[in-house]
Parts: sequence; structure tokens; C-alpha cells
Amino acid sequence: MLFLQQHRLILLFSAMAIVLGGLELSGQVQPTAATSTDRISLSEESGLILQLYPNSPEADYVRGMRARHLRFDLQVARQHFEKALASGIKAHHSLMYDYAVVLFLMEAPQDEVDAAIDAWKKNDPAAGAASPRSFHLPFPEWNKPGSLKVMSLCANGRLFASVTDTGEISWIDLPTGERGKVTPPKSGRPDHLLGFAPDGRFLLAADATGAAMILDIRANHVKHFLAGHKQVVTSGEFSPDGNTCATGDLDGEIRIWNSQTGAQVSALIAHSHPVSALGFTRHSRMLASADRQGIIRLWDSYRSEPESVVVADCSAAVTAVAFSVDNRMLATASRDSLIRVFDIRSKDCLQTLEGHTAPVSSVAFSASGRLLASGSADRTVRFWDVLSGEPVGAKSLSGEDGVCALTFSERGDVVIAADFNGSVHPVRLPRTGTFNR
Repeated sequence: MLFLQQHRLILLFSAMAIVLGGLELSGQVQPTAATSTDRISLSEESGLILQLYPNSPEADYVRGMRARHLRFDLQVARQHFEKALASGIKAHHSLMYDYAVVLFLMEAPQDEVDAAIDAWKKNDPAAGAASPRSFHLPFPEWNKPGSLKVMSLCANGRLFASVTDTGEISWIDLPTGERGKVTPPKSGRPDHLLGFAPDGRFLLAADATGAAMILDIRANHVKHFLAGHKQVVTSGEFSPDGNTCATGDLDGEIRIWNSQTGAQVSALIAHSHPVSALGFTRHSRMLASADRQGIIRLWDSYRSEPESVVVADCSAAVTAVAFSVDNRMLATASRDSLIRVFDIRSKDCLQTLEGHTAPVSSVAFSASGRLLASGSADRTVRFWDVLSGEPVGAKSLSGEDGVCALTFSERGDVVIAADFNGSVHPVRLPRTGTFNR
């Protein structure tokens, strides 16, 4: 008993290594595409540690890992890791390693990164883990759910676009095979995509400086530059009528624009964390926004000074939002591998859908609102009965990369899913009832 009391911290840190050993760090360079999926496997034991030892360095380690992986909040992760290190337990190589990775990803001063890596190597000289400097931000972090996207799929399922590191955007009309390119402008070279307009002609894109732009992909030119954001624009969405678009940035600010003129309609101090998802209702009046902390808000976009209502706190980065056709329900996808369906009026969570084994990147309602489709980094498209919350089908994609986006086709008989490798897959609806009618 005396031994256990004296060595409690060491034993708990050892348990932590086992608990968190299966957690793959997003953004890490892997030898094959098959192992590069951003999987989250924070087990139930990590929550147990928070309950039993909330003030322990092990609990701070768990909090840091959750901040890093579920919310992309590197600053908070660093704070928790440093609190754990300040306890005097500095020989835990996993803690030292993760601390060094976070410092490198958040572009901390070179001497701080060097010191953290040296401390890790000193405490674990035989480590076989990849060097913390082999992690990359923003790429391939952009190819992970909830992060900036280098690919975009039109809501009608017809058009797919991707952007290269040179700023050139390539697009393809999937039914006809027509292809085209958009030459990057001399100023504001785009490096990530935000979303298509409903008709597929216009595309929202952004660069690393905070600039956003509306591109006319058919005419190969910039229709409007959207100037105003001071931080990188992380999310964007056109309204269903195409007359309005919204953009959100790393500061949590949302700006609403007249997409016909490029004029700013309003600027909203919306979130205290980066905006990770935006979505309009079918009548284009209401806007849903979500952030990497898991907070979901609703806005009346027609008001001159919109006010928001908090729908929920999912406690994990929300990666996508989607309204049902009747505007009564809102579905959210998040990095904790869960899908949640909310009642818009009551703000109650109607369903929490479990089944995916990796972050969910996209959700879409069928035209009837009875069927919900979801795509995940686990390389599957799953279908759900919205009323019962029961799974009604699943399809594993043939490729080795997870789903980055999906939408129902115009006829509603298939779901079009795009993966992180740039491939597009038609997925037929399950033959269980008439969900798509």
C-alpha cells in the first residue's frame, strides 16, 4: 500500500499511456494513405481519470489531448500540458512528445520547440515515434474534418472542385464530364475552398491572409473580393437562393454579404473560437453557425442587427451543419464521431446518432426529411431514420481516404460522396421504406 501511495502519479501516467496509446495525432505524416485517417479514440477511461483525479497532472494531460484533437485548440492544449509538466512529473515521454508537437504546430518560438524536443528525446531516447517536426500545418491538416478544405462539392451533387498549392482551382461537372480551371488572381491567391453557390456557377474561396472571394468558375475570374476579415476565413456558405453568403473566421467572427454586389450586410461577433461550420435554412432567412469548441448558434440573417440563440454545446468541434427541408430540424456532425439532431423551436436534442468510428465530416437530409446521410473519416457513408434514430444502412467506400463531403443527388435516389483523395462516389440509398420521397 505504501508503494502504491508513493508511486500513484507514475502508475496513473502509465495507465494514461495505455489509455491514449491508440489515439492517432491528426496531421501526422503517415507512411501510407490507409493509416492517415484522422481517428479519435479517446476512451471512456480518460473520462474516468477526469472524475477520479480532476486536479491531477494526468487530468490535465487528458484535457490537453481533448483540446488538441476535439477542438483544434492548440493554445488551450499547451496550457494544460504545461500545467501537467509544472507538477514536477517531467519523465512522461508521451506528455513531453505531445507538448513538443503542439508547440511546433502552433508555431511557437524556435528555441521553445527545440527545448521541448530535446526534453522528449532525453526522457525517451529509444522512442520510435515520428519527429514532432514531421507534423504539418495547415497541410495535410486541411484534409481533416473540421479544418480548412481544399475540396468542395456542390449541393446539387453535380460539381466538384479542388485547389492546388499554386492557387489554381480545377472543377468538373460530374454528369457531363466537362472540366475547367480557375486561374488564381494576382492578389489574394486562394488556398482553401468554402463552398459552391446553389447553381454551381460561383465558388467561395479564401487565402491565408483573411481575404475571401467569390469566383465565377465558368468565366474564370473573380466576381467579388470580400474584404473585412482580419483572420483566416475558416468557413463559408451561400444561401439557397444564392443572394447571400456568410463567412466565418478564426476569431469567431461572422460576416454576411450580398453575393450579387459583394457588399457587406453585417458583421457578427459570433463565437469565442474559430467558426467551423455555417448553414442556411431553405428559405435563406435563418443561419446556423458552429465553432471548434462545439457551440452552435442560430441567427436571423434578415435582421439589420442579428441576435443569436445558443442551440447546444457539443463539447467537440462541429464540422458540418444541415437543416431539414421544412426547417424544423438541424443536424450537426462533429469530431467526436457523433451526429446530433436538434429541434429548431425547442432547441432540444432529438437524437444522438452513434455508429461512426472517426470524426464525421458531413451530414445531409433527404428531400422528405425522413432520412439523414452522414460521411466520416472512417471511410463510410451511413444512413439514419431521423424519427427513430435507428441506422438503416451503411456503405464503405472503395478508396483508402475518408469522406470529406456528401449531398443527395437532384433526383434523390443516390448520395454523392467525395473523399479526401479527390475521388467522388455515388452511393445508392438503402432499400428500407420510402425515405427519399
